[in-house]
Amino acid sequence: MAMNGTLLPSDLISFDREKWGAASSLKGLEFPMPAPEAPKIDLTKGAAKLGKSMMTKFAGAAEVMSTTVSKIHTIRDESRQEQTLVQMEKRSAVQRFLNEDQDPKIIEANVPKILQFLTSQEELLYIAVQKKPVANIAPDCVALTSRRIIFFTIKLFGQVSFNDHLWRNVANATVKEGILGSTFSATVTSGQYMSVDYLPKAQARMLYRYSQEMEEHAVEERRTREMEEARAAAGGVVIQNALVPPTSAGAASAADDPLASLQKLKSMLDAGLISPQEFGAKKTEILSRM
Repeated sequence: MAMNGTLLPSDLISFDREKWGAASSLKGLEFPMPAPEAPKIDLTKGAAKLGKSMMTKFAGAAEVMSTTVSKIHTIRDESRQEQTLVQMEKRSAVQRFLNEDQDPKIIEANVPKILQFLTSQEELLYIAVQKKPVANIAPDCVALTSRRIIFFTIKLFGQVSFNDHLWRNVANATVKEGILGSTFSATVTSGQYMSVDYLPKAQARMLYRYSQEMEEHAVEERRTREMEEARAAAGGVVIQNALVPPTSAGAASAADDPLASLQKLKSMLDAGLISPQEFGAKKTEILSRM
């Protein structure tokens, strides 16, 4: 029993069932050597170290994730701010053309296209949009700039057809008001006639007002150009100064001729280049040299 492990050294044994003693006290009784116990591993410390390492890694990953998310939010915010600024710029660019109930979609879609055709010092002044009584699909528009009058038609698929003329070539601009709207028309010096009907009356009146102002400037420019051409054709006679002698000898002798000078002055008077007062003063001066 001792050899097979049934009897342990600490068990009590007796020969007469009266006196008892430990089995290990019996001489000659041998017990097998106990197997060495396996070293005990402190799982608590290992788990604590493992948990601390994992927490450190998790903390580092969380910090990287937080930084990445913060950068993404920053980029999104900057992108939204840029989009907002672009939208505000677009709105401000077209807002001043919406004072007479123009269609905002048409204005917003066509203002950038018109601006692409303008020169460096040309300014877009006004846009009027046709408003048809039944179906206002692909309406015609009229745009006025500081240099040109532009008639453009919005075709299907967003295409635009332009017909523009410089103000100095515009001979007349008129407005005719009707029950369903107004018709704005313009005639150029070449004889071409252009018009757009079914314009809201307020927009047509603004077109007429701007056109009259630009026509006045154009008339003044034409008058100045015609005066310069007539002066050049008159042989060098100017209003402010005395007769400018031409370079050639023959022309100089003609300029010294009082009769020729008086004839040139009369031509300038008939052409409207000088006033009667200026003609009289110059005539007196020429006659005083005779």
